[in-house]
Amino acid sequence: MAEGTIYIYFKNKEDLLISIFKEKTRETIESIKTEVQKEKNPLDKLKRLIFLHLETYQKEKDLAKLYQLELRQSIRLTTEYFKVEHKYYLDLIGEIIKEGKDQGIFRADLNESIVKRVLFGAVDEVITTWVVSSKEYDLISVYDPLVDVLLNGLLNPDK
Repeated sequence: MAEGTIYIYFKNKEDLLISIFKEKTRETIESIKTEVQKEKNPLDKLKRLIFLHLETYQKEKDLAKLYQLELRQSIRLTTEYFKVEHKYYLDLIGEIIKEGKDQGIFRADLNESIVKRVLFGAVDEVITTWVVSSKEYDLISVYDPLVDVLLNGLLNPDK
């Protein structure tokens, strides 16, 4: 396909990147949601969601670089993404947190809005660090320590 042909469908490079991003993000979120729903309890759902988020990026490091670095420089993407795709993903996390609270698995006093953003932010930061790292390492290797901090917190249970 000639370079000029692309501009029949997209105004510019940013439009093309946003289109790829939106399509891939929707597919990924739907896939994660389907897999997460197979789990029986909210704790396992949350753990599965975190694992799948990491695994998705590990399998497609070039796409991870696009998401984590290139697309975040676009003000248009950031505003459009946060309106739809990001909200949908945060809502999925929020549903799991609410289910866990309703079942007494998670603390009843948790603010779902804060928790879902903290969980997403932590996973997102781990992925960004992996993408920009000068060392090659297995992204999945951070799963256990990440889940431990997110689900068990910082407090010493003996104190």
